[in-house]
Amino acid sequence: METNFSLEKINLSKSLTYWKANFDLSKINDYVNNAIDIESKAGSENGANLVATHNSLDEFNQWIVDNNSKSISELCKLGIDICKEIYQYQWNTIETDFWINIIKTKNPIQRFKVSENSNKKVYHNHTELNKQIDRIPPQYTFVFYLQMPNNLKNDDGTLYLMDSNSREYNILPKEGDVIILDGNCWHSPQGAPDSTKDRIVLAGNVFFDNRKKDKNLF
Repeated sequence: METNFSLEKINLSKSLTYWKANFDLSKINDYVNNAIDIESKAGSENGANLVATHNSLDEFNQWIVDNNSKSISELCKLGIDICKEIYQYQWNTIETDFWINIIKTKNPIQRFKVSENSNKKVYHNHTELNKQIDRIPPQYTFVFYLQMPNNLKNDDGTLYLMDSNSREYNILPKEGDVIILDGNCWHSPQGAPDSTKDRIVLAGNVFFDNRKKDKNLF
């Protein structure tokens, strides 16, 4: 997979920045089919279907080698490469989480929503979520938009972001977009009740670990 990408930094306010890149849509059918296959095997009850978790860069690299025929792993590697480009500090290793989220047009299941029939905004961030499951809070969370809903009305399909002063901003992603957020960025994806297409995304958390390992004196 071609790993060259253009990266745009977008400042919405003094306390809210996100980044945008794109991925090659020529293999989009492979990505979507791989995502659907992962979702069908995972069978999550909250819409988030785990792809993989890694506690070191070595684990991640071995996973890439073992899954070189899986198209989703290509996007995971691209997500890491984009985050490396953004991160400006030295690091020793990387910890990662990847998951597929499919919001179906019929009987949608979307984590954090009070009601699946409601488009009320419910914010979350992955720093707080990782604390709840005893995972290291990520510096970045990225989202690959593999398939977007259609028949959008008002703010259907919108990704809302909130800055430290509780001011709201919104993005309407399109297929082929990669959105990268700070790990502590509060966000809320909106549903699309009139859509005939499922919303399918690949998302990931990235933590750059610069902690030095203890030296063995013996």
